[in-house]
Amino acid sequence: MIRRFLILFCFVSVLSGCATCANGPLYTKAPATLDKKGTLYIFRTKATLGTTPIVKINDKPFVKLTAAGYSYVYLKPGIYRLSFLYKFGGGFISEIEIKEGQEFYAEYYTSGMGENFKEIPADAAFCEIDSCRYIVPINSDF
Repeated sequence: MIRRFLILFCFVSVLSGCATCANGPLYTKAPATLDKKGTLYIFRTKATLGTTPIVKINDKPFVKLTAAGYSYVYLKPGIYRLSFLYKFGGGFISEIEIKEGQEFYAEYYTSGMGENFKEIPADAAFCEIDSCRYIVPINSDF
């Protein structure tokens, strides 16, 4: 009986950790940057059991992308490799190009085909990201 309880407790603890939601302030646009960088916004509107990726930019940790959360970073113009890696292994990699002064919105999502992310035009992104809460980045020095 105690063994079953411990197994159930561990299982519930793991599941509740995977369903963590962002709890910072609601979305606000990043302050303007005066240098020639672009702004990358990454957000996640929905939670899926067991998938809370660490997002890396060119192999440097950027943010742990919890449900209903977003974060942003200023990047010099160029091509960047985004890695979405999971605690228990697996993940995927994609590339983006940031242009000077650009606001690049990328939504992490899951579908029947697995996890992925897509670029969303700025005017359409506001309808999605406005209910997300800010996640403090692990690192913003890129």
